Amino acid sequence: MKSHKRWICLIWAVLICFLAAACGKDPRLKDVGENTLAVKKSGKIEEYLVEKLDKDYYSPEALELYVDQEIGKHEGVSLKNYSTEGDTVRAEIHYDDPSAFEAFNGQKLTLVRLSEASGELIGEASEGSVPDKGYVVVTEFQTRLIGPGDPAAWSEGVTVSEDGICQTTAQRCVIIYK
Repeated sequence: MKSHKRWICLIWAVLICFLAAACGKDPRLKDVGENTLAVKKSGKIEEYLVEKLDKDYYSPEALELYVDQEIGKHEGVSLKNYSTEGDTVRAEIHYDDPSAFEAFNGQKLTLVRLSEASGELIGEASEGSVPDKGYVVVTEFQTRLIGPGDPAAWSEGVTVSEDGICQTTAQRCVIIYK
């Protein structure tokens, strides 16, 4: 009987580990090597910044202090991670919603449910096929973007990699995620 209980406990432990691993970060965000935005279904935005420390007029500590001070001036913005590796600085900044992102960066990002998007907006996505359900993300700035799902349709000015990461140009770009 004790052996039976041990096996049950072991199976539960393995299941819990699998579930915990499945709830982790998107694997495309592991070891990000270039600036990337991740837009969540909830409307939250995560910005992953990767910058070279190639200027003599600031140090990693001064840059971190500056970032902290700037973030402190804005509601709905928080610094989740800041690290220095050699001559590279990495920062992870979280935004409560697209308006917090716009207030901090001066760049507009729109996120709407596909069911709430206008036909005109959906019509801008001329590549791929529009799904029945999903989300629409609109940018007007150049960025590397991981959206709330898999890209299904997109407008001119968007390049989609095999792993579903979208590269947008500085023009208006519409991406529909399923």
